[in-house]
This record gives sequence, C-alpha cells and structure tokens, in this order.
Amino acid sequence: MKLTRSQVYNVAFDIAQEKINGLQFQIEDLSSGADIKSTSGDKHETSRAMMHLQQEQLTAQLSEARLMMGKLVSLRDLAAPVKIAEGSLIVTDGPIFYLTIALGKLVIDTATIYALSAGSPLGKEFIGKSKNDQITLNEKTYLIKDIR
Repeated sequence: MKLTRSQVYNVAFDIAQEKINGLQFQIEDLSSGADIKSTSGDKHETSRAMMHLQQEQLTAQLSEARLMMGKLVSLRDLAAPVKIAEGSLIVTDGPIFYLTIALGKLVIDTATIYALSAGSPLGKEFIGKSKNDQITLNEKTYLIKDIR
C-alpha cells in the first residue's frame, strides 16, 4: 500500500487533537477539585497552591499543543514538493518520515511513520534535499527514495 500524505496528516491531526482534549480534561478536572474546602489550614493552602501550579503547567502545555496544531493545519494542503520542505512525507531506504510537528511514531495499517519537526536535527538535515539524495546524522545514512 502506498501511503499518501493526506492519510498521514489525518492520523497526526487525530493524535494532536487527542492531546489537546486530554489537557483540557485535566485542566477542567483540576478546576473542579479546586473548589473543595478544608478546615485543616496550612495543609489546605499547600494543596491549593500545588493545584494552582499544576494548572498553570497544564495551561502552558495546552497553549503549546494548540500552537503545534495550528502549524499542522497550516501544512495540510501543500502541494508535493520537489525538494523536501515542511509538510513533506519522506520515504527513505529505512523509515518513513513526516516533516511536520514532533509527534513521534505514527502507525498506519502496518506502516510506521516518524513525525518530526523541521527544527529537529534530522529535520534540518532533510530540508532542501531531493529524491535520491542522502543524508547522514549520528552515523546513520538515509537514502531519499520518494517525496510526497
């Protein structure tokens, strides 16, 4: 089966959306727990402060996840490039890479695709390369067989 960039995009989108939904749920869960009253004084204040700190951290993670989702959405309808750019699906003699946002390993049917950002060391090596070029990073060499 020949994977399309659209198929990979859809899986990446779903994963990014699940992450956003999970963070929103955690924030809402913390908010509902923040209303609990206690008569134990300092212990209660410490718990509230810790919950507030955790809520701030989750809010920062949610903000970052939304920025990443925005970037992913902006790459959805790009035409297949001749040279590798953000949004490219890169088929090598080894793994398949999706140069988008850092989501890690995606599995579609039996294929494994690694979603990485253009700012990552490997992403930087891929940018501007063409079919049949080779890149080497950390003593690993990849031959670019196709760009979609």
